[in-house]
Amino acid sequence: MFPKLLTSIGAASFGVCSSLEKVNILHTNAKYLGDYAFQNCTSLREMKVPDSLQKFGANVFYECSNLVPSDINTLDNKAVVAYLRSIQ
Repeated sequence: MFPKLLTSIGAASFGVCSSLEKVNILHTNAKYLGDYAFQNCTSLREMKVPDSLQKFGANVFYECSNLVPSDINTLDNKAVVAYLRSIQ
């Protein structure tokens, strides 16, 4: 559980957490995801993000193939977040 006061997730915070399946930061004030924050989280299949999230580092969702459909480039952070918001 993330605190409501959370405003960012730092670089490589969850990178290569291959067992991570779900992340819910919807109830937080997160505005920024750092470089490689979730890179190679190969089991990540669900993520809820707040509207406050607007800035992204590099390769935040790279190789998160279970999180987004194959027609969305996981290097395009804005496209990934737009998709995640559309399914919430």
